[in-house]
Amino acid sequence: DGCPNDPNKIAPGACGCGVADTDSDSDQIPDCFDPCDNTTNGQPCNDGNACTTGDVLVNCNCVGTPSGDSDNDGVCNVLDNCPNTPGVIGSACNDNNPGTTGDAINSNCQCVGTPIGGCDHPVSLLIETDANGSQTTWEILPQGGGAPVCSGGPYAGQDNTILSETCCLTIGCYQLRVMDSAGDGVVGGGYVLSTQTGRRIIDNRDNGAGFTSTSAIANNEGFCLPLGSDRLIVTSCDKEFWLTGEHIVAAENPAVSAQWQVVNQTDDGYEMWFFNPNGGYSFRRFHSHAVSDGYANVGATRACYIKINNWSASSQIPEGTLLNVRVRSRVNGVNAEWGQTCRFRLDPALALCPPTQLVNNGSLPEFSCGVTRQFPSTGKLWAWSRPGANKYQFEFSIPAEGFVRVRNSNVHYITLNWDVDPLLDGRTYNVRVRLSKNGGLTWCTWGETCLVTINNGAGIVEGDQRALFTNEAPTMTMYPNPNRGEQVYVALSGLADDAGSISVELYDMLGAQVMTRTIIAQDGQVNTMLELPGTVTTGVYVMRVSGGGKTWTERMVVQR
Repeated sequence: DGCPNDPNKIAPGACGCGVADTDSDSDQIPDCFDPCDNTTNGQPCNDGNACTTGDVLVNCNCVGTPSGDSDNDGVCNVLDNCPNTPGVIGSACNDNNPGTTGDAINSNCQCVGTPIGGCDHPVSLLIETDANGSQTTWEILPQGGGAPVCSGGPYAGQDNTILSETCCLTIGCYQLRVMDSAGDGVVGGGYVLSTQTGRRIIDNRDNGAGFTSTSAIANNEGFCLPLGSDRLIVTSCDKEFWLTGEHIVAAENPAVSAQWQVVNQTDDGYEMWFFNPNGGYSFRRFHSHAVSDGYANVGATRACYIKINNWSASSQIPEGTLLNVRVRSRVNGVNAEWGQTCRFRLDPALALCPPTQLVNNGSLPEFSCGVTRQFPSTGKLWAWSRPGANKYQFEFSIPAEGFVRVRNSNVHYITLNWDVDPLLDGRTYNVRVRLSKNGGLTWCTWGETCLVTINNGAGIVEGDQRALFTNEAPTMTMYPNPNRGEQVYVALSGLADDAGSISVELYDMLGAQVMTRTIIAQDGQVNTMLELPGTVTTGVYVMRVSGGGKTWTERMVVQR
């Protein structure tokens, strides 16, 4: 017996006779030799220092690795929400722009100030990133040079995402630049710059693959605020299947028409600016009262018509390239400001078999995009007619439910009264239309989707939803609903002749007011269009209309 006085041992262990060979912390070191007999080296711990990471036990001590201070601002990286920019979000900085004040680090870790003189013309930038959001940045700077007034990105962790940014601008001219650090553009994405009231300035949606490192209008051209009121007519705006020789048409400006046959006819008319948002093509064409530009009808509105590519070969519009078009009027040689933009594409192949969609012009009785209808009824949904089309297909779908039904029509409208697969009360359907020129043997491409809601409740107007109610009691209608977030039409009838002012308020679902307007009733009626603020994004809103001793509350769905 190697341990005669220890009945539990036959031979001395590692700790000798009379001492148990225990290992309290299971680190394979007997307690008698382990200075840290209740802790395990390498085990995670907390050293109590917020500026270290990876804390572990080393020789009975909890030790962490310092996280560092990448921007040398005295705030360690793990506590710094802008680790590569001196300061943290909200801290003061200097954007080196003498035209701003209150400079501070924003949520994108950019130093941004508020323009001196207020925010007269805020703009919204809607950006859709690609699979590499961390490569996308943007800036708005004074046209002609200078420090950026606003900037944003990169958007790490926000891949394939639609983001909304706001920039506070004053009266003046600016340039927008969208950049991709990898030099391969924003594949599958793009951007739209608009005023807070939804009037587009630059529309490069779904066109981000058209540039490499920088998307910007050529020759350092940009945009000026405020926008002018001139625009294209609805049927010329956002058409992407133009042909050379067709006429693109500006909406009539009474000030220009008033100059018809008044002294000098060469300095009154309309100028259109065709440009590629990604750079490259940029061309301006002026049409005065003095020339026809291939338009035969002589009169005060002849100058509204500009014949596409009826100019020198060196400046011809390229085929297949997405362009923007803006219009401004000219009276006695003085140009107005450029108005809102429209999309434009010269595409002869698509023009042979063009897309169509439900009528989206709220001023027409056939208006059908974003409306509410009853089913079954004599109400109709109208599509834009196309020359040569002899058959139309209307597709109704609810993607979340897997519901898809297609109805054929020999005319460019469909009456909502079929029996098989009827539309259901309380449902909102995606509706798109396509046409055929050979009786349905082959079909052209589908057009853009519109929303149509079925509501069989009382008070729904059939057919022309814009018509005023004729009941004696005061009534209100609002359309389109669902809405694209740009414009909403409000109609009231049955009010007293002296009803006076009408209050229109829009609230989000948190109860915050996002819009307030005052309109004047005339002869007991209101029928007006309101521009929605650019802050109105996809979601559900409540519109409250008050006047004539009555209040109406309606829910409005916005789907941008």
